[in-house]
Amino acid sequence: MLQDGRVEPASGLPHTWLPARAALCDLTLSRITSIGRVDHVAAGAPLYDEGDASEFVYGVVAGMVRTVSIGRDGKRVVRGFYLSGELLGMERARLHASSAEAISDTRVVRCSRSRFDALAASDVQVASELWSWLLRTTQRAEDLSVLGRASAAQKLAYFLIDFACRVSASRRIELPMSRTDIGDFLGLSSETVSRTFTTLRHTGLIATNGRYVTLLDPGALRRMSGNFVNGI
Repeated sequence: MLQDGRVEPASGLPHTWLPARAALCDLTLSRITSIGRVDHVAAGAPLYDEGDASEFVYGVVAGMVRTVSIGRDGKRVVRGFYLSGELLGMERARLHASSAEAISDTRVVRCSRSRFDALAASDVQVASELWSWLLRTTQRAEDLSVLGRASAAQKLAYFLIDFACRVSASRRIELPMSRTDIGDFLGLSSETVSRTFTTLRHTGLIATNGRYVTLLDPGALRRMSGNFVNGI
C-alpha cells in the first residue's frame, strides 16, 4: 500500500523524463540518525514554531512536513514541503523564520546543530552529499522565485513534476497535502488549484483519484513549466 509521499512503481516507465531522486541517501540519513533522536509527530502537530530558537536540524524519516509563515499582508504562506530523506530547520538565523508542521503522521530525526555540524566536518561523504542536496534546494528556490510570473497551469505543472522528481521516477504519486496547502505554496487560491487540476485532467495531462495523481504526459507537463524554470 502507498504511504504518504510515496509512489507506486509503473512498469515500463522510461527513466529519461525525470532526474534522479533528490533526497539524501539512506547511509547519510542513518549517520544523522545515529547522532540524533527519532520523534513521532502526529498529523497537524508542530515540530517547531516561528520564532523558536533554531537549535536542531530535522530529517524526515517517513511522512511529510510543511513549513508555514504569515506574510506581511496577514495571509498564510506555505514555504515548503519536506519529504522522506529531506532536511529542514537548517537556517543559520538564531530564530526559525517559519513554523514546521507534520502533514501526516511523521517520523523525524532531530539532531542538535552542533552535532550535525561536527558530522559534516568529519565525514567527507556526508559533507559531499549535503553540499549536493543544498545545491538542488537552492535551484528549487530560484525556480520558485521565477515561477511567480507563471500561469496557474504552469505553476501546477511545475509542482507536479518537481514532486515526482523528489519521490521517484513514477507516473503515479500521492499528494497528502490539501488543495489549500498547494495554493498557499504556489500563490493561488484553493479554488484556482481545483480548477487547474480539472483543466489538466480534461486536456489529458493527468488523471486523479482522490489524493493520487497519475502523470499521463509528464513530458508535456515538463515543457509547460520549462519556460519558467530550469532546475527540473
